[in-house]
Amino acid sequence: MKKIFYISIIIIVLGICSLLFTNNKTYAYTSEEYTQKLNESVAYAMSLIDDEMTDHEKAYIFAQYCQEGNIYGSSGKDQLVEGVLVDHKAVCAGYASTFRLLCTTAGIPCETLVSNSAAHAWNICYLDGEWTYVDVTRGPSGKYKPQDFDGNLFVTKNQFDFVTARKPDGSTIYTSGDMAEENGWEIIESRYFDDAYYTYGGINRNYYPAGVEDYGEFDSTLSRMYYDEDYKYYEERETLATTSKIYKENRVTGEKTKLADALSYGSTITGIVKDENKIYYIGTDGAIYSMDLNGNNKTKEFTYSGTESIGGIFVQDGYICYALRTSETSTSAEFVQWKKMETAITTGEYTVNNSESKYVLNYIKTTNGVVISYCEGIGNSEPSGKLYIPDTIDGLPVIGIGEDAFYDLELTGELKLPKNLKYIGEDAFRNTNISSVVFNSELETIGYYAFGGCENLTGTLDMSDSIKYIDYRAFYNCNYEKINFSDNLVMISGYAFYGNENLNGVVVIPEGVITIGNSAFYNTSLEAAILPKTLINLGQYAFEHTYSRDDEITDIAIKSEQMKSFYESDEYTIYLMPGTETSEYADDNNIAYENLSTAKPNIQFKETNIEINLADGDKQLEYTITPGFFDGYSKTWSSSNSNIVSVNNGTITPKKEGNATIYLSVNGTRVGCPVNVVEKQLVLGDVNGDGKASPYDALLINKMFEEMETPTEEQLAAGDIDG
Repeated sequence: MKKIFYISIIIIVLGICSLLFTNNKTYAYTSEEYTQKLNESVAYAMSLIDDEMTDHEKAYIFAQYCQEGNIYGSSGKDQLVEGVLVDHKAVCAGYASTFRLLCTTAGIPCETLVSNSAAHAWNICYLDGEWTYVDVTRGPSGKYKPQDFDGNLFVTKNQFDFVTARKPDGSTIYTSGDMAEENGWEIIESRYFDDAYYTYGGINRNYYPAGVEDYGEFDSTLSRMYYDEDYKYYEERETLATTSKIYKENRVTGEKTKLADALSYGSTITGIVKDENKIYYIGTDGAIYSMDLNGNNKTKEFTYSGTESIGGIFVQDGYICYALRTSETSTSAEFVQWKKMETAITTGEYTVNNSESKYVLNYIKTTNGVVISYCEGIGNSEPSGKLYIPDTIDGLPVIGIGEDAFYDLELTGELKLPKNLKYIGEDAFRNTNISSVVFNSELETIGYYAFGGCENLTGTLDMSDSIKYIDYRAFYNCNYEKINFSDNLVMISGYAFYGNENLNGVVVIPEGVITIGNSAFYNTSLEAAILPKTLINLGQYAFEHTYSRDDEITDIAIKSEQMKSFYESDEYTIYLMPGTETSEYADDNNIAYENLSTAKPNIQFKETNIEINLADGDKQLEYTITPGFFDGYSKTWSSSNSNIVSVNNGTITPKKEGNATIYLSVNGTRVGCPVNVVEKQLVLGDVNGDGKASPYDALLINKMFEEMETPTEEQLAAGDIDG
């Protein structure tokens, strides 16, 4: 099995070299048509998953969705998601970009890796708490090129990495890193990782995790999985078996029930399609059959009468399609639309017509919800308007905002997201004039450039706690001053908050975040940052400012014990816990840092002795805390005698004459500020407040009236000499 896997990789990689950067600019559709068809494909892919699935299951479905109905080869958009999801012809860069799009839309951290020397693109995906490598181009579906071979979808670095190795006899061999390591051969050169880089800047260039060794069922023996509330349905081929079998499996107990025998071509499987309450599959005689979800009522639906044979069944563009094979050992790039699906996505229009706005929302309807694809009636030649998006359409929840749905439209005011919205797609609200966003409790993903360039987004960004993923440039060049992050956040991708120049104070990244991408908070006014224990990657320039700014971030407290990749900057001091993997990484890479475990806050009040008059009322204490990140820690205020002076979040209130001390405690350090409360009596004629009336006070009164200044109430009272 492993040998076949390695040979298959070599075949595909050699074929990729001449295709990766081919660019034939013959496009089949307009840009608007491409966007609409892409949104429809993404919406259908999202309808195949549910909240009960593991990330592995979701990623497996997405990978096979990328493969099915696609031909490996060059075309006008072969390196883009449109090549896979619309033209159905792409090379590795297109496959990798599409897999990333689907994963991130579902809130699963995923990045695209590219090696120029290997002329290949693939993914690294964070699945259920572990990074692993995914190469959709290799693929196990085995229906048609280029996936007609055995191979695992999820692999370790060594399984994935191809190297030149030297054997003990001095000869060299081109093989996998895994094979070289098993045999103790000297690795001379790594093909995939020497120059590999992450295209979206979410993970640092020098971070290549080992990957997870075994994902069990997610290998070449399974076809596409379909799920309903209680069961999952799939085709499986056992080792050396001459036929495949269709199973349904209880999602809770794991109990399997055989439903039918299916065709198998050597080591490959032919796939199934679940539509409504039927399953379609290729029988052992090569014809297409249907049956109900219990394996009953088996019916021969179609027999191919040509010289080729049916070698695969899959879903594409709302149709059940089949692929044709020329023999049992070779495949054809040809596939045929056979039967329109009952559960195919449909499109429609929803009209908004109220006192503030009038426009039409075009939507995509799937089995589990509605996705808004684009808006008509608001634009450069149309009146600007406030945007209303309903919670439901046709009785289904609005779960997604598609790519470019409201891009560049003249929207104003508050944007209230539908209560069941799951994802916001690429460029969805980019360059609009919305002034605020009210998040719901279900949103998981804020897509690529989703709110980029929305310069009127100011004040505080209050995220809902369900948000898992903030994609590349999601809030690029907005004007937020403060961010309250989601407690379930996992990843902040590259440039996510780049250019939010008003973002100030201390940013506290919540526990659970594993990655902060390159330049994520570049060119803001942040003073310090506190990074969580869960952090694995801190991107280059993540918190730096441009050279033209006078203010600089001062300190970063990194609590992580396992961070493998980060960069030093002259703009801030890094504080780490010594004796951890993170500090060892810093030591190995000559990154200077301070000891976080012994760092103590230095608290200084601007006034060291305060005298306050009862008549003065409240007073806000001014203070500084260094290192700056301590300002983001919880603060405890107290008074030695609250009967004399009380304190609330730094604001003191005098109660009666006397002396007391106001204390501020941060991280175990407590500093006091003495306060003397007095009750001064007003002296008639005493304008300058020296306790007596004098000719000088009269001159001051005269001067005030000459300059038309408005005296204070105290000054007027003090100057009321005649009573």
